[in-house]
Amino acid sequence: MRVSFIGSGAVTEFSIYNSQDLPAVLAAIAKLDLDKPWRVEIEPWRKKRSGRQNAYYWKCLEIIANETGDDKDSLHTYFRRKFLSPVEKAVMGQTTLCLRSTTDLNTAEFAEYMDRIIAEVGPFGIAIPSPEEMAA
Repeated sequence: MRVSFIGSGAVTEFSIYNSQDLPAVLAAIAKLDLDKPWRVEIEPWRKKRSGRQNAYYWKCLEIIANETGDDKDSLHTYFRRKFLSPVEKAVMGQTTLCLRSTTDLNTAEFAEYMDRIIAEVGPFGIAIPSPEEMAA
């Protein structure tokens, strides 16, 4: 489980793996300045996207770039903008919407992101091999 405290431009995150991790989270809650508003998020912990997934992603972007003439970084930004919801972040003391980073995706979310990209480029005749086919 991951717990985040968000307020006044600062984000504090804790990961809870077992009951021994709870005292640190409860101590952090007790220290919150209650004269300010806080948002507390609690979500199940999921493994971040893997290095293999990331390597596969960039190879796929290379294939798409070779077919479209676009560069990999532009494709990376395009797909993030198209398929990932923006996230609220504090920047210079103000809350703003930012593109979500693929490094923030867990393994399941990243697999879904890749499926959407593959479906997007299919109608253009761009065939993306599976990770197993690419490794062979």
